[in-house]
Amino acid sequence: SDFPLFAAHLYGRRLYLEMSDRSAPIYAVDLSDPSKPVIAGAVKLTATYSVIRPLNAAGDSLLALGQAEGSGLKVSWFDFSNLSQPKEAASYIIGDASSRFVSLSHPETIYYDANSSRLVLPAAFSGSDGRLEFSGALIFSADQSGLTLKQRVDHSAGGNFADLDAWSGASYYDNTVRRSLAGPASIFTLSNKLFKSSSLADGQEVSSLMLIPGGEDKFIQDNASSTLDVH
Repeated sequence: SDFPLFAAHLYGRRLYLEMSDRSAPIYAVDLSDPSKPVIAGAVKLTATYSVIRPLNAAGDSLLALGQAEGSGLKVSWFDFSNLSQPKEAASYIIGDASSRFVSLSHPETIYYDANSSRLVLPAAFSGSDGRLEFSGALIFSADQSGLTLKQRVDHSAGGNFADLDAWSGASYYDNTVRRSLAGPASIFTLSNKLFKSSSLADGQEVSSLMLIPGGEDKFIQDNASSTLDVH
């Protein structure tokens, strides 16, 4: 490659190399014979990705998050099961230039559950007037066959409350989802404002716990079923 190395990731007997130019290919090095490492394949990236991480222990599936051309977030699933022919197996673009995706700067907020094939990404969307309309989590069905947005878990009562909250020197909303976890039948999402349990089947709220009480609590409870249609 003509670009300096940015990062290297070792998963099992595979080494993935990211270049400093984030639009450069990802190279896969086969370490089956440690004494003779071989660059087995490379896949050209289709966006400028900020986050690349594995989705399984074998390291043959990679998730990439980045800015889509023009606007929005691009989510891509790269399949390296065949090292000689790696490919972008699936992708999804959502949001616009005003959308906020905290996972681009805080990849620890990404959650993937292989058992249910559910991918959870925090997101915040604003209307054309700049007013917040949604802050919470997007739940995708994610595997080699495709990426499909299944549910949205709202932590903002339809954008009707959002206090700024400092996090690692940057400003986010106190309803920004920081962690997620899947159980046998539920998705659990946690923000500084709220802990919520939602049905894995349809995304409907099962229960919630207010972590930062405020004057808007009754309004939130009365409007907990608010939804936002995001395409």
